[in-house]
Amino acid sequence: MTNRCTPRGRARSAIIDGFAQGVLIFGALFAAEWMALGPDLRTILGSPLPQVISLYLLSGGVLGSAIGLFAWVAARMVSLRPAKMSFVVLAYLAAALFLLRQTPTQTLATFPPLVWLLLGLGVLSLLAGLWWSRRASAPRARVGSLRFAAVAVACVACTATVAWVPMKYHRLPQRHAVANDMPNVVFVLVDALRADRLSCYGYPRSTTPFIDQIASYGTRFSNAYSHGNRTIIAMPSLLTSIYPSYTRSVGPANWNVALPDSHTTLAEIFHRAGYTTLGMMSNPYLKRPFGLAQGFDRVEEFNSGRFHLSLYRVLMGVGRITKPRYADGLTANAQEVTNAAVSWLARTPRHSPFFCYVHYMDVHHPYLPPLVYDQMFNTQDWLESEDPMALYQKTVQLVQSRQAYPLSQSELTRLSDLYDACIRYVDAEIARLVATAEKRNGRRTIVVITSDHGDEFQEHGFLYHNNVVVEELIRVPLVVWRTGDNAPRRVDDLVRHVDVLPTLAEMVRVPVPARAIGKSLVPLMRGERDESPRVSIAEGDYCSALVEPGWKVMRVDTTDADVLYDLVADPAGLHDISSLHRRRFGQMRESLDLYFHGVPATEAIATNEVDAATLRQLRALGYIN
Repeated sequence: MTNRCTPRGRARSAIIDGFAQGVLIFGALFAAEWMALGPDLRTILGSPLPQVISLYLLSGGVLGSAIGLFAWVAARMVSLRPAKMSFVVLAYLAAALFLLRQTPTQTLATFPPLVWLLLGLGVLSLLAGLWWSRRASAPRARVGSLRFAAVAVACVACTATVAWVPMKYHRLPQRHAVANDMPNVVFVLVDALRADRLSCYGYPRSTTPFIDQIASYGTRFSNAYSHGNRTIIAMPSLLTSIYPSYTRSVGPANWNVALPDSHTTLAEIFHRAGYTTLGMMSNPYLKRPFGLAQGFDRVEEFNSGRFHLSLYRVLMGVGRITKPRYADGLTANAQEVTNAAVSWLARTPRHSPFFCYVHYMDVHHPYLPPLVYDQMFNTQDWLESEDPMALYQKTVQLVQSRQAYPLSQSELTRLSDLYDACIRYVDAEIARLVATAEKRNGRRTIVVITSDHGDEFQEHGFLYHNNVVVEELIRVPLVVWRTGDNAPRRVDDLVRHVDVLPTLAEMVRVPVPARAIGKSLVPLMRGERDESPRVSIAEGDYCSALVEPGWKVMRVDTTDADVLYDLVADPAGLHDISSLHRRRFGQMRESLDLYFHGVPATEAIATNEVDAATLRQLRALGYIN
């Protein structure tokens, strides 16, 4: 048996003490993270709870043993008990891990408070070293404690240095003062929200009480169309007022094509006008490599790993914990996105207006509403085991196979109920966002609410938005309101996403980019008639459509088939009537051909390198194979 008084015995004692401390501290860390995770998010860990706990404790013990050995070596130089030093180091690491992982979405908007907490821990370490120095009786112990204090000072300095860059990023640039009547703009996009699921669009359930209120004050466009059935196709057109083929954002080989710098985005026109521009980009396709963040002063790219515990992610990386593939696709929830937006809005300069783009992903599959909303629209009793994530696991393979495959009616009903619950949840967060924006800097605020595309529930045999450009996917909500106004108006004219940029440009009196093809909707919002009816183009990877008021022709490249729909008699687009209206069918097909003939063949295509985490997220969301 080794004597504890010998160097070897003291080393073994330090290792054993460190192991025990590590198990204790990391057990407490797991308990704190588990409680902070909340019941909504505990279902996706992917491994049995005992396995996760055991790995946490084992990892804490191994790390504690290593730190205990290090503490024994350091203690011989600073004359401090190894157990005391290893405990301080372990506690510091555990606290840092907890704070880093539990800070909502790890956004830079909320990072400075975390920095101050870490600095506070370093200062406490310094004070502890000084206190031990005063309490030490022997000169050698006093010197050792002062050395420990010096190490603490070095830790504080390192933390402050690391914090300097994000804290600098957190400061928004100062804009030159603009006219006091220039309004703020809050642009809200709810991913995968179809128009016919909003209660203000006639849906019998009360899914959108706040959006209904906005629509009752402002303008609701009942026939608004997106230009793509997927985010990467629809968003460039919405942000630039240019059709998809002209931005090269369409086609199965173009999933990673970056929007060229030559195109002017909504954010850029506001930036040039003196606005502070903020982008809350929770969809991976809105990250900087895809070019859609042009013109934003600050862009929040939310961490898809928000559900993971601190050590959990490390253990998954080394293959010790099983992670379900779908977990990569889980994005920041509406509360996190709103929190980040509110945090940034609080820091915008008061002398200049802001343009804040907020993208919510909760209505996108998987439909995972918070528990308080989960049962809100249930139409049947469900077993506890049949939770939203379990249903998502059943359907994800159907989506990725890109084949029409029916769910049972019970499963389809549950999926639809969850979709509605997610809409209600996002509606509440939009209310909180708009309430905050209205109170900022004393300016009036323009609120725009729309979607990039819809989702399908087997109306045409498919789920989600992997189908062609059917009505469920390209007909979207569009509501516009300026705070202080109370002039409700419903516009039934066909309008398009490409019209949004010219509309906002006219409302804030800034120039419209020369390449924009849309027309301002302001005359329609004033109740004037549109003498030149709009025509809309929609595109998918293997399909396209041309929509005129009341009519739609759709082309599916893979089957070489064109169909015609009467959207007045058949709003869902279920019945092909091309044989009954051959003249109109022929004219609309020619118009669609002319559109594609006009696409420049020499337009430069700039692809981008996408990081591994974004690739995994895109695959899990069903965007790429």
